[in-house]
Amino acid sequence: MTGSLVTVRPYLRVIATSDGDPATVLNSADANGTAHWKAGKDFRLYVQGVTAGDTPTVTQNYLPGGLNLKVAMLAPTVATTQAQPLAGNPGVFTVKARNGGNAAVITAGDAGGTGDMNAMLQLAALYSNGSMSNDGAAPYALANYSEVGVLSITATDGDYYGQSISSNTAIVGRFTPDHFSVAFLVEPALRNGTGDWSAIFTYMNQPFTFATQPVLQVTALNKDGGITKNYTGSFWKLTGAKILPAYTDLAKIAGDFESTAVAAKTGGLAIVDGTGGIGTITINDTFTYKRRSGFQKPFAAQVKVGLQSLQSDGVTWGKTLADSDAVCHDNAADGVCDEIASSTASGADIRFGCINLDEAAGAVGTDLVQRVYMEYINSNGKRALNTDDSSTRLVPALIDLSSSLADPGPGVVTIEVATGISTQVSVAGDTFNHGENALIFSKIDTAGYIDSTLAVKDVVGYEFARCDWDGDGVHDDNPPKKRSSFGVYKGQSNVKKGRIFVREVYDSGAAEEENLNK
Repeated sequence: MTGSLVTVRPYLRVIATSDGDPATVLNSADANGTAHWKAGKDFRLYVQGVTAGDTPTVTQNYLPGGLNLKVAMLAPTVATTQAQPLAGNPGVFTVKARNGGNAAVITAGDAGGTGDMNAMLQLAALYSNGSMSNDGAAPYALANYSEVGVLSITATDGDYYGQSISSNTAIVGRFTPDHFSVAFLVEPALRNGTGDWSAIFTYMNQPFTFATQPVLQVTALNKDGGITKNYTGSFWKLTGAKILPAYTDLAKIAGDFESTAVAAKTGGLAIVDGTGGIGTITINDTFTYKRRSGFQKPFAAQVKVGLQSLQSDGVTWGKTLADSDAVCHDNAADGVCDEIASSTASGADIRFGCINLDEAAGAVGTDLVQRVYMEYINSNGKRALNTDDSSTRLVPALIDLSSSLADPGPGVVTIEVATGISTQVSVAGDTFNHGENALIFSKIDTAGYIDSTLAVKDVVGYEFARCDWDGDGVHDDNPPKKRSSFGVYKGQSNVKKGRIFVREVYDSGAAEEENLNK
């Protein structure tokens, strides 16, 4: 009786998993897949003999003969705006022998994309039957990939008892950078005010900004420090939604440093996906030193600039740069996210300001001029005329007029002083001149008065001019109100004690003064 030799072949299966958590399969097919792994970091690579069917099981008698892998890059697959020979950088795929043997190195995405998996062959004795090895370890090799992207891996055993068997095409990925290296390309400098503000100081509660916007270079790196050139396009995960500027106030005065972007939890950054894994972040923000109670002597703004990122809890902000995959700034490559901070930015000098006005008096029949001026708290802690201020604007919305006959509200520049007789107010200049300006009331031909209030309490943008005018410890509750009187000697605020200038025209053209005390 004679018989024939029958060879039963298994199928091959390729699986890649997290090294620390084998239950996590690395099978994200594109840039948005939830499963991801850091470039250059070892993961587990399984090549197993399995049965056919929808729920294959590991065969117990498969021993590799001539095992090869074909590794190809699936993504990025669409050419980017950067000049690259392929859709992405191929990178290097490495399989390492767990017993310290030589590694097999394959360039993914090259022509053919195949390489001899010597490491798997060296471990054949440990991997026999595709089940547990005799040292108790699971049947896998360690592998890593140097780039960002997604791979496909196909296993072929060309010498399984003289026959060839192949595996499924496994999707392996997605791979992210291991860490970022961040450096300032342009260090920050501050300026006084914003826009056309030209004064050599900034008031507390007044916005100021950068004279030189800081620019940071972000380089995406793998575990070994190589640049991951495929960190671009849809694989670029640095977005402004979870990144903000960060600041350290070194002045530490009696006021609170505030950033517009940080307060709003949005904005302040221009993030540019750069060429070949290198991008830039430009910070454009405005700041204020908020007042507290009491006055403040002049001081120089001193600020360190950095970045902060929203942590995985969705609440906490950490002073580092991190993308949506939690890849962070780690210049030392020690697994600890590093804080980012610039050199000390300066260039803005801060003063505590206060707007004020005087009473005014003058003759009937002439324009009446009421002085308005800007003060600041000087280095001696005293109020002084701010002769450096030729930038603050005096706008009609600040002017709130009233008389014995009318109270039209802020911004109304015409008011009735006597029955049927009105005066109109204008400002001497659009901006203060060395700290001084004036309200000019058009002439009227009868005695009367106007009370002027500066409505800085209610006008947005003039918080810097609010002051504790009445000494009650609150800087904005009682804005100054001063009287301008037609027909009263200058310096006499009480009409009953003053003297009205009544200019009557006689044949001689002379004017007669009438004493009100008669």
